[in-house]
Amino acid sequence: MSVPVPPKVLVLDDDQEICEMSRELLERRGYTVMTALSRDEAIIILERERPQIALLDIHLSGGPSGLDVLRFARAQVPSCRCLMVSKDDRPGMSEESSRLGAEGYIRKPVTADQLEAAVLAAAEKVRREEN
Repeated sequence: MSVPVPPKVLVLDDDQEICEMSRELLERRGYTVMTALSRDEAIIILERERPQIALLDIHLSGGPSGLDVLRFARAQVPSCRCLMVSKDDRPGMSEESSRLGAEGYIRKPVTADQLEAAVLAAAEKVRREEN
């Protein structure tokens, strides 16, 4: 019986510190983590690495949003479980994310426990689909 390989995780956030903290936390849990600071970087990673899980910040500096990356992921890497992350608490933002195919919506600031729980739940879905 083979040991399951932990899913690859993409973290998109325009804040380098958030990317690095997320990477450190998830790598300690055995995940392979790739980070992106922009929409374009995230799309390149999605195309090349085909991660199973993506944590996408909705509001990125400079225009394009994580919702653009979500649309791309749903069209090009449909097996990727996308979780939106944002401090935006406007009514309807979570619903809009869900309508576009997000698996979940996490409000910032995100605690380590929240991040771990969200990624673990997505990883369990990935494992069930692979079996």
